[in-house]
Amino acid sequence: MNADEIGLTLVKGTTFRQRFRFVTRDPDDDTVLLPVDLTGYTFRFQIRATPDAPTVILSLTSDPPDGITVETAAGAITLSATDETTSALVGRRGVWAVEREIGGEVDRPLSGCATLIPEIVRDEGTS
Repeated sequence: MNADEIGLTLVKGTTFRQRFRFVTRDPDDDTVLLPVDLTGYTFRFQIRATPDAPTVILSLTSDPPDGITVETAAGAITLSATDETTSALVGRRGVWAVEREIGGEVDRPLSGCATLIPEIVRDEGTS
């Protein structure tokens, strides 16, 4: 499966949450979309400054559970990071991707550009 290019925006210092649904067409009625059963799948998500950058800006996983929740029957995943985590993100722009694995096979169904918006509202005395 080819990755869909999707722009993603994270506001530093705020809670980040993004849900993606995986669907397939009903074989009996191609106007109907059905959720993909995600039973057995694991997911990884990363943001880097460039595709070949050695440093990861943000990394989330579903196994072990760390920022990715999988809704198997609904065919959905939710990426999430706390306000403390996003506050510590470095950089302004990057690229991101979600990899999906089952039975040793890996594909990249989602990817795109990431925009990291600076935090404006901060505690007094912080820069």
